[in-house]
Amino acid sequence: MSLIVFAVSEEGLRLLPPGFLTGLMEQYGLHLEFERVPAPHEAEELAKHLAPELWHSAFCTAKHSRIGLVIGAYDLAVTPPNFTQRHLYPGIDNARLLLFAYHCQRAIRARFSGHKSGDMLCSTANAKAARQCLEKLWPEALAGIEKRIAEGEREVSSRHTVLRELTRTGIYAKVYLIDYQGAPAVEKIYRPRYRDRLEREKMAYGQLAETVDTIPKALSIDGNSLILPFIRQAAHYDPTGWKLVPVKKIRQIIAALRQLYDAGYAVIDAHAGNCIFDANDKLWMIDFEFLHRYAERPESFWQSFDIAGIPPNFAGATPPGSPPYLTRPWLESFGFPPQAIDNDTAVSIHLRRLVYWAGRKMPAYGYRKARTGVRFALAVVCLLLRHFSPSSARPIRLEMRP
Repeated sequence: MSLIVFAVSEEGLRLLPPGFLTGLMEQYGLHLEFERVPAPHEAEELAKHLAPELWHSAFCTAKHSRIGLVIGAYDLAVTPPNFTQRHLYPGIDNARLLLFAYHCQRAIRARFSGHKSGDMLCSTANAKAARQCLEKLWPEALAGIEKRIAEGEREVSSRHTVLRELTRTGIYAKVYLIDYQGAPAVEKIYRPRYRDRLEREKMAYGQLAETVDTIPKALSIDGNSLILPFIRQAAHYDPTGWKLVPVKKIRQIIAALRQLYDAGYAVIDAHAGNCIFDANDKLWMIDFEFLHRYAERPESFWQSFDIAGIPPNFAGATPPGSPPYLTRPWLESFGFPPQAIDNDTAVSIHLRRLVYWAGRKMPAYGYRKARTGVRFALAVVCLLLRHFSPSSARPIRLEMRP
């Protein structure tokens, strides 16, 4: 678990609409515990525990604090920082703080041109600093957080024999490989606040699995979890990787999406990462947390949300961060618009894929790898500078991002 104390500047309190920051926290899995306006002496003490160098914040210095609001939060899905993150952002103990800070920065820039998140927000770097702050200023809040963290861990504990944990982020649910009646199976246990996502998955793995043969049928469904058959994955296509999905498998994906459309549903979170192929090259679709039932189904399959993208006024649930596949599904994984599968010749499709792979897919993949390499090199530089110049707490200042 990770404790985090946020400080909102007086400017941020004035400019940001009510619920803006807490809505972002909710979206990225941070649990809000309390909000309060600090007294002058509390603001001065709080500033001693914050990490303004991470946020590039000037409003929360100990002597000239302009803190308008304090937000106490905790995270039940801690992601330990890797080597690069530890050395580019000294002191952090949870890489998901970087994810939240990155999306917070994007949201503030989109709403307020010329402003950065550090003008409005700062936080503690790690749980130790947050705990010390709460122990001094608001011990009753700390006791409440610790109680809720213990409850949160119990809520997603499996009653079965766990062979391995499969959880990727743990924001909404914990996923385990378990022994179920003598065979391996996958158990997904949802946190109570995200029960709506469980209900959508129950619909998919229960009712829809009866008619859509690419959806695995649940072995067991109860109030807060479901158990699915364990599928040994032979092929998987990461949308951000360098490979395109083979045309033969594309046809399987489109056929499955057509079955869902005929049943009156859209996956919404439809991308190649949620399509796995077993040793027999059979497609299995997983993750239906954002399953959407059409109130009025589009006239044709090619206009469906999983093919044409969601409309601008879409009011259903969507993944956080507005990933690009919501508005241009499958292009990054297929290399051509899905509609072309019925209209273009095989030669035309392969040529389009080759052009897309050479002109877009590989350059984007290469850029991501190069950026990762540059950040790693900067982390090494930071490590060396701190070793030979201990007084330099953070020799290279970078905007927080995962």
